[in-house]
Amino acid sequence: MPTGLTNTTTHPSSGTTQLTFDAIDAATTHSTQDVQLIYPSASKNYKITTAVIPPGSKFHPGAHWHEDYDEIMRVVKGRARIRLGKEWRVYGPEDGEVLIRRGVVHDFMRADASGSVKGEDGVEGDLVIEEWSEPVDGSKELFFRHAFSIQADSALFGWKIPLQMLLLLMYTDTFLELVPGPVGWYVTHGLYAGVVAPLAWVVGVRPFYDEYTPERLAGVRGELEGRMGKGKKD
Repeated sequence: MPTGLTNTTTHPSSGTTQLTFDAIDAATTHSTQDVQLIYPSASKNYKITTAVIPPGSKFHPGAHWHEDYDEIMRVVKGRARIRLGKEWRVYGPEDGEVLIRRGVVHDFMRADASGSVKGEDGVEGDLVIEEWSEPVDGSKELFFRHAFSIQADSALFGWKIPLQMLLLLMYTDTFLELVPGPVGWYVTHGLYAGVVAPLAWVVGVRPFYDEYTPERLAGVRGELEGRMGKGKKD
């Protein structure tokens, strides 16, 4: 277990960070992956996370799906290119809430990240996008706080970062699309259960850390750790 972790429990945001979950390459730093997350606050009932992606950033979390909750996104400013299933589409503030059903593979990025919509109105400037889950149980915030804190403390995790990030994804209902199509479910679940979980135990990596967990999310953390320890229930 790493020692000397930064206490980020009271941080209101991630700060501008270079981060990607594309495939399992979570440890790689890219100068074009800048993103800032503003964590849920009391003024928004600890529900909504806001992502701010600056011009020039090609940040995208990577194709993934969730099995325990639906996800909702809303573009507040700019244009976002959002993938739902196999289809990519450009969304703006006028489109309102974008519902992503559980089990649907999704991803998002700036609309101009692929170079296909340059010159379109609303593309310039920051992309500001809000997202939340239904039901809201705090697990998304716990995930985001750990993901960005781990990246900030990357020197302390060293070569274990990819394993650490995969373990976090596993515990917070985030399944990477490593192989497209129905077989991808078996590949990802097999990787998580057959490789990530046992290897994390051997090298002393944990899914969550006190230094990254606000007190109000301690119960959520305990529930997630308990569920994974017993195995998911149908």
